[in-house]
Amino acid sequence: MLPGQAVYQLDVASLGHVARAASQPSAKLRVARTIVLLGCVSCLTDISSEMVASVLPIYLLTQLQFSPLQFGIVDGLYQGVSAIARLASGVIADRWPGHKLVATFGYALSALCKLGMLVLPGSPASFATLIAIDRTGKGVRTAPRDAMISLSAPPSELATGFGVHRAFDTAGVFVGPLIAFFVLRSIADGFNVIFALSLAAAVLGLGVLVLLVQDPPSHEPTTKPSFRTMLRVCTNPQLRPVLVVGALLNVTVMGDAFLYVILQRLGAGAVETLPLFYVITSVGFLALAVPVGRLADRIGRARVYLAGHVAVVGVYCIALGLPLNAASLTVCLLLYGAYYAATDGVLAAIVGGIVPREVLGSSMGAIGTATSLARLGGSVLLGALWTWQGPALALGFASVGTVIVAAGFGRRLLQLDAHRTHETRA
Repeated sequence: MLPGQAVYQLDVASLGHVARAASQPSAKLRVARTIVLLGCVSCLTDISSEMVASVLPIYLLTQLQFSPLQFGIVDGLYQGVSAIARLASGVIADRWPGHKLVATFGYALSALCKLGMLVLPGSPASFATLIAIDRTGKGVRTAPRDAMISLSAPPSELATGFGVHRAFDTAGVFVGPLIAFFVLRSIADGFNVIFALSLAAAVLGLGVLVLLVQDPPSHEPTTKPSFRTMLRVCTNPQLRPVLVVGALLNVTVMGDAFLYVILQRLGAGAVETLPLFYVITSVGFLALAVPVGRLADRIGRARVYLAGHVAVVGVYCIALGLPLNAASLTVCLLLYGAYYAATDGVLAAIVGGIVPREVLGSSMGAIGTATSLARLGGSVLLGALWTWQGPALALGFASVGTVIVAAGFGRRLLQLDAHRTHETRA
């Protein structure tokens, strides 16, 4: 554990089952206070954001009558509008005295967006603008926040630290859509109630960040890295395959809302149940985030990252090959949660284990920008395929494309695991 970092002890057994290689049930997990508090901030912020995100497909498809292509474009913008903000905020954070101030601005921007949803007229144009602002806030805060997590965890336990954070984060993904579901079931056209509750959660999360979270102590030279240094590090031979593979896989893997709408239509379920899809997915993510993170630190982060894409291909194959009743749909959503547990925090841990700590923000921003732009292009492409030939073609493309990218480029990622193992032994 890094000097000066307070820790909490969590009983791993209470967070879910894990492979024997990851840990024993009685093992204790030491987690820096900064990581736990950032997890609380993310939990509250995701309660706020996911209340809105989980009802967005209902709003666009039922009230605005969007086509699949139009929905794909909006979903892509929702995923990709934060791309440039991610890179810019990472660069600024590396050259700023601390990462916390940049992250705070991002969280504040998203909270302001929730206020706008509550007080501005509910026209499609204003709603789309506010969503773009919210996603920009997410882009601003993600890279400096992930850099703070990396600086708060020992290098050998980066995936574990990110797993703990993502577990808190996913708790918000669980609670937010659940609240939205009950509001819509209880109140006719209850969108304003959802926006008010969303604002309250966002403000509370911002308060925890401002009042309780401190920047991790710096153990590097205090000189600021030059822009040339940051550019050179972000394009180094080790990081380059991570950027390429991460981007390509985000072209082929469907966005959440896109996948959920396809599953809902194939299963012929009521559209009002769509927020529950987020809830079930988050159960799988929450149960596995910490165990899978610990497993990644032990057997290899790239191995676990690629295994996560095997899980998401399984989701697509079930949707294509089996009738989507309640049981098969639940399996799909839990498997989708496993995909997130094996990829979200693990990808950040891969980056954190490669680059020097003084350019962590820039590097996290680079991977965030690459994956966000890829999601934007992928959502538009999948929307076009769905409009052209139906959801089966979109699912087939996602399945085959993910397998081709993982099989064709996975070896380069696995070399990073081998290099890390060699360094550890040395």
